[in-house]
Amino acid sequence: MMELSTKTDSDLIIEYLVTDQAAELSPKLEEKLKRYQQIADLIHQYGSRNKVVPMAMKMFGIKRTQAHQDFFETQKIFGSRVNLNREFWIDVVLGQIMKTKDMAIKRKDSRAAAQADKNLVTAVEKLLGDKDTMSFDQIQPVNILMGFFPETTKVNQLSEQEIEQAYKQLSKTKRKIDILDVEAS
Repeated sequence: MMELSTKTDSDLIIEYLVTDQAAELSPKLEEKLKRYQQIADLIHQYGSRNKVVPMAMKMFGIKRTQAHQDFFETQKIFGSRVNLNREFWIDVVLGQIMKTKDMAIKRKDSRAAAQADKNLVTAVEKLLGDKDTMSFDQIQPVNILMGFFPETTKVNQLSEQEIEQAYKQLSKTKRKIDILDVEAS
């Protein structure tokens, strides 16, 4: 009897890749995993979805919608394998910069190689950050103490009697003037 599951094919593949106790993949899932691994290699090599999708269509004889779906499933599978999709893309970006530098060196274009080095340094700073920077988890808001502290302003404090007298003065009912009576007079 077949067991029903709410897990998608990509969930099963991730479980297979990440855990040691995962069940074996079915032949259909093994085929998908091989396809996703090849697409991941294309992503690392070419980076752009616009380049990878047509290549996947030709390599596997699949339609454009299936190639797009495979592209996103590949991101999900291999992005989650390194805990964050962000890390997957950092790897892709840095790989592309290194590839550009290698091409520049082969063409003996020192200006392009130097620019690739500059781009690499900038990308590492922006994407990976500085080891000396503080994690947002470690940043705590400043404690704010609110209150009335006349001693800090060096102002003489009022006595309780003076405070009561000022309160009475402020809370007296004001004389009401009827505007209509004033106009009539």
